Amino acid sequence: MKLLTKLRNRLRIRHRIERIWPRFVRLDGGTGIYADRGTRLWVAAHPDVYERLARFVAKILGEEESFIDCGANFGWISVSVARQLKRTGSSGRVLAIEANGVTSALLSKTIRRNRLEEQISVAKTFVGEAQGEIEFYECGGMSSAFFTDHIKDAMHKYGEQVRTKRVSCSSIDSLVEVYRMRNVGVVKIDVEGAELSVLQGCQKLIKERPTAVFIVETNPVTSRAAGYAIREIWNFFASRGFHVFVFAKGPRRCLVRVEHFDEAQLSEAGDIIAVQDPALFYQRLGDSLSWD
Repeated sequence: MKLLTKLRNRLRIRHRIERIWPRFVRLDGGTGIYADRGTRLWVAAHPDVYERLARFVAKILGEEESFIDCGANFGWISVSVARQLKRTGSSGRVLAIEANGVTSALLSKTIRRNRLEEQISVAKTFVGEAQGEIEFYECGGMSSAFFTDHIKDAMHKYGEQVRTKRVSCSSIDSLVEVYRMRNVGVVKIDVEGAELSVLQGCQKLIKERPTAVFIVETNPVTSRAAGYAIREIWNFFASRGFHVFVFAKGPRRCLVRVEHFDEAQLSEAGDIIAVQDPALFYQRLGDSLSWD
């Protein structure tokens, strides 16, 4: 037990140090991101998650289209997409939204190091249904507008107290206007339980950009903390005529269409992909709905 306690304390100390002096993690193509130890360990344990998502966005994003990364974290997806936009000379841009102050500061540092200032704008705000302020919980690099089990785990793992503060809140519709985002092609939403609120705050975008693809995390743990069931996300899209897909399980990179809400299939944490016109997927991914 003493050895276990000693190892846990060393982990906590190292994590705190690396929140102040993060490492630069190199990605493909000569770019990289600054990230703390906790995130690097997670990515090392799940190497396919971010890579699969980044490659999917790169494949589905049309020419001259822009990308909104809601819950950008350290920029795993934003930097990858921005690199592609810069390489192809596209006029599309990335709006990276991150409410955690420490994380958004590292994201800005990453953007400067990779010289992607013209491709990425960072919105240091929480995003939800309307303008205002919300109570924000932070602990060990984990942050949320809700006191989730993930926050509790971070308290135990890193031996830190939960910090609460008031942060600004904006809707996607308002941020699109403020940052003059044009031709939005893909919106990724991963915000620790606030996904439904974010969707309710982008009604104008849905109406004006019927070809926009939405990638939304569904997690029973975080949605329960936010006070809703993941079925409500399904209902949001279904009531607006969207078609829903999920990533196929296993090594094959392809989409699988979901005709009806399946509690068993959607009960685990993962992403759903929603689009109003599924022909867009077949056009850009082929009949197999796959990508390399």
